[in-house]
Amino acid sequence: MFTTWFSTQVLPGLISAASGAIFGVVVAGWDKLAARIMLNKIGPSIKTIYNIVDPILEASLKGWCENDVNKVIALAVEVVNDGQLSADEVNKAVKLISKLWLPQIATQKVLDGLISEKENTIAQKIREAVDTKTLNTPDLLNTLKATYIK
Repeated sequence: MFTTWFSTQVLPGLISAASGAIFGVVVAGWDKLAARIMLNKIGPSIKTIYNIVDPILEASLKGWCENDVNKVIALAVEVVNDGQLSADEVNKAVKLISKLWLPQIATQKVLDGLISEKENTIAQKIREAVDTKTLNTPDLLNTLKATYIK
């Protein structure tokens, strides 16, 4: 009687709880693995991406919508990784970079003058594009890539 009750009432609950816990660990582990893969892919250029994004967002973040911020980060990723990432990878990189972006570090880098002239020039062109509502023009990416390659 106890065996029947245990196998029909308790055991299914234990199995369900255990499988749910294992599934949760797998999902959480997959997210971390996916972020690590993306960091490895953009790793060599991540410093440059942040050097472009930091002065833009540090100075302009308060008046911008989330779409502008994401487009700015996407432009920086595309300029630096010229054609090396798929559209899906660019979107994943944008999410990762925006999640890891720290305003206090950006402010300090700008104050310390740690951003190169080329990175500042690209940042200024992107900021102007947002301010003049020309962020989505096709020529902007080509102009930014030409500036980056110089």
